[in-house]
Amino acid sequence: MVSDSEIELSDRAREKSVLVLMGRPVIDVTCSVEEIPGPGQKILARAVSTCAGGVDGNYAESMARLGLSVTAVGSAGSGPLGHIDRDSLANAGVELCLDEKYCGPETTCFVLVNPAGERSIIIGYPDDPERIALSLGESLRGLSNRSWDLGYLGVLREVHDQLLDLMRPRVRMLAATLEASDWQGDWFARQAGRFDVIFCADETYEAHSETLDAWQREHGWCLVVTEGARGSWMIDAQGELWREPAAKLSLAVVDTTGAGDAFASAFCAGHLLGRRGAPLLKLANWYAGQKVLRAGPRSYPPQAEFLAKAYEVQKFEENGCADA
Repeated sequence: MVSDSEIELSDRAREKSVLVLMGRPVIDVTCSVEEIPGPGQKILARAVSTCAGGVDGNYAESMARLGLSVTAVGSAGSGPLGHIDRDSLANAGVELCLDEKYCGPETTCFVLVNPAGERSIIIGYPDDPERIALSLGESLRGLSNRSWDLGYLGVLREVHDQLLDLMRPRVRMLAATLEASDWQGDWFARQAGRFDVIFCADETYEAHSETLDAWQREHGWCLVVTEGARGSWMIDAQGELWREPAAKLSLAVVDTTGAGDAFASAFCAGHLLGRRGAPLLKLANWYAGQKVLRAGPRSYPPQAEFLAKAYEVQKFEENGCADA
């Protein structure tokens, strides 16, 4: 039975608006393998599937399925498989505002997943940042009369430098992800003060901990670090440290692809619904845990379960209980 508090959360979610910068469509070609191959090793895939993927699209679709009003801007994509991503987002209720004037090829990711849910990824990323900047700029200017509660840039790249002046005045909160594999430290050092929330995985934090800590102290944004099976932690805008273990899983891990994107979307959705501190991390950890029990990067628990968990973790915290 749905409680009045959960109905209230659902109504509040519908009132929250989110802008996601997608860049281009992303396609995941996932191969189920017995083991991740080493150099020169040939293996057979037990199954091969093709679906929509990518940090930006995963986040946008998750936020829409959680009941928020989501707009995605970027390039329409000119490749033969770009429609897979667009169709997936549209079916989830995402409003698509994609530029066709400067469209180009989609990104293709080849994902190898073993029976333990561990993965290895090869990303076919077209090297055309100027085109993407033009597409994003066209899309944003086409929405010049709009504003949003939250803006998400996905994985930060220097291409975003040309868009922050268009985006920042129109969003109340700005979030993004930093990755060690595509570190943008020199550029981000000049732009760090514009952000409110920065996500990164533990390997990124370990590689750049001194820099990230210094930026967090200087700019006062919320730094959120995911540690996989160990859980997550954050330093909030007030400088307080919060740490939460991973959610307990009742079933075996199936696929970790998209778990970080699921975490970030649940964190932002929970924040917009008023969750802070331990309840916010508990909620995001739980949602990421539910994602890894499902195959595919965009397999999420239903909105009703998320809202019930959002209500539960808050009540546990208010009643002084550690486990939720």
